[in-house]
Amino acid sequence: MSRRTASWLAWLLWALCAALVALGFVFLAMSPLALIPEDLDFSSTAVVGVFALSFATVGALVGAYRPENPIGWIFFAIGVGWASGLFASAYAVYVFVGKHGSLEVGVRQCFGSRTGAGYQPSL
Repeated sequence: MSRRTASWLAWLLWALCAALVALGFVFLAMSPLALIPEDLDFSSTAVVGVFALSFATVGALVGAYRPENPIGWIFFAIGVGWASGLFASAYAVYVFVGKHGSLEVGVRQCFGSRTGAGYQPSL
């Protein structure tokens, strides 16, 4: 992989991680505040979001400038994993607590957030 391709991939993955964290906050904000579980309040979600974006930022910097170094891509995997878990948990709360959307998608999302896999849509 060329350095230019690696740089584009690194920043594209960082944007994906930032979008997952932002969407997680959006879904959490759309849920009824009184019914959100204690372990998913805004303060604990903010800590997870900062954690995910920190790892993704370090991964983007290392991956963009030193694409042959596996540490940058490992940091990416950690950051995107935490961001997808945050998004999956917030979406599951939105579906189950707020009674929005399809129950089947919410069940898959909740199960994915517990295992760390996230929701994988079938094509």
